[in-house]
Amino acid sequence: MSPATLNVRLIAVGAIWYICGGWALDLWHGRQTRHHGDIEFCILRPDFPAFSAQFQDFDFYAAADGSLSLLANRTASPSTGTQFWGCDPATKTFAFDLMIEPGNHAEWAYKRDPTMTEERAHMLRLSADGIPYLAAPGVLLFKAKYTRDKDQFDFEMALPRLTPEDREWLRRR
Repeated sequence: MSPATLNVRLIAVGAIWYICGGWALDLWHGRQTRHHGDIEFCILRPDFPAFSAQFQDFDFYAAADGSLSLLANRTASPSTGTQFWGCDPATKTFAFDLMIEPGNHAEWAYKRDPTMTEERAHMLRLSADGIPYLAAPGVLLFKAKYTRDKDQFDFEMALPRLTPEDREWLRRR
């Protein structure tokens, strides 16, 4: 699923959402820099039912502790869990990764440490096509935990474009 396709599905929800991960960096770059196996996006927990309703043609799986379990009830916000995978039942492939961000309407919060917050307006951007995405420093903060080849590639592509303020923001974290 491409960012444009995801945007078409989600634009009518009228709640906070944004693309994160590698696709967010590509939106920032203004072009696709590598292949992406799926697309990741974040929402706030109370909005889960509205967003999941946009994917009636997909099965949802809760991802936790290295395992997946089918999410039967999508009409209420899950009280636990922060990651849900969308599987196309026709192709049996995972097309997207929906993540719950622990922030609120005013503040973005880092999923791995919810005490680390920033003004939402500082952390989210819009692509030229109006697609919301997590600012590059936020994406790189998430990717810093891993040493996967794709994360290293993403870092090397982003580093020359980071502003001094972006570099300082990352350094402090």
